[in-house]
Amino acid sequence: MKKTIIIAMLFVILVAAGANALQITSATIGGENQDRVANVSTTVTVTNDGTSDLSSIAMSFAGDSRYNIRFEPSSFDLNAGATQTVTVYGDIPVDFDAVIKQTSNSDFLDATPFNIGTMKAAAGSVEATSDLSMQAVNQLFIKKVTAVCGDESERLDDGETFEELSPDMACSITVEIENTFDDDDRDDLKIGDIDFDPAYIEVESMDNELDLDEDDDLDMDPDEEDELTFEFDIEEDTEEGDYDVEVRAYGTDENNAFHGEMWTVEFEIERLKHDIKIKQASISPVQMDNCQDRKVNVDATLLNLGKRDEE
Repeated sequence: MKKTIIIAMLFVILVAAGANALQITSATIGGENQDRVANVSTTVTVTNDGTSDLSSIAMSFAGDSRYNIRFEPSSFDLNAGATQTVTVYGDIPVDFDAVIKQTSNSDFLDATPFNIGTMKAAAGSVEATSDLSMQAVNQLFIKKVTAVCGDESERLDDGETFEELSPDMACSITVEIENTFDDDDRDDLKIGDIDFDPAYIEVESMDNELDLDEDDDLDMDPDEEDELTFEFDIEEDTEEGDYDVEVRAYGTDENNAFHGEMWTVEFEIERLKHDIKIKQASISPVQMDNCQDRKVNVDATLLNLGKRDEE
């Protein structure tokens, strides 16, 4: 008897759930090209996928009030099986970050939408929730990376490789960055004429075999490009292989929004089978008289950079 009652109760619950059910899609206000301004909109879809009509469905937002989230319509009726498109309005603050700021995050400097809260559609006890995100434009970019090793020079884009390098080379890497804020703020919206004071540049090898870990900073005016050069050596005992180097540019603008970008470039170090170099040499005596019968001593230091032992 108890089993029958429990099964009957479950059946009633399932029927009730099927009779009244709501769904609401998630959404993002803004995007990768969106300025930080008021009244930016997107849409969500609310669906009554139950078997009963629902009336006075109310839209609401749980999150920080500074985003000023509004819905149009904010309340509506919805027949069973029907859908309603709702426009979501919000204000993107001037200090809204463009990229991930936490250096401990594996996605550091990724340009991404940020979750700002939860939307709800509710009619009495029947309700549905979904996430609401926001994204604003990034305005600090890496424009160019140029590497020089020995007599070779290579312009590198994100993901590209400087090939066929050898140990015992003097190198440099030049990073050019760009502040893409317009140099005018005609409408006084704080979306132009914005400085980075400063913008930081970092270059760091992801492998200790390659000794490269440098940083510096620049003051960047709006619509300005500038560069920094870092010098380093490929040591004579560096193992053959491919070495990833992260190039990072980031900064906080004068409105306190965080911007930046990261590239990864690669240095390919190869060792020849046979590669002998003369590191230094000396001759003694330095001067000799043609008429004298004397020895000349030549001392040389040789370095084997090749893969094989040499005799």
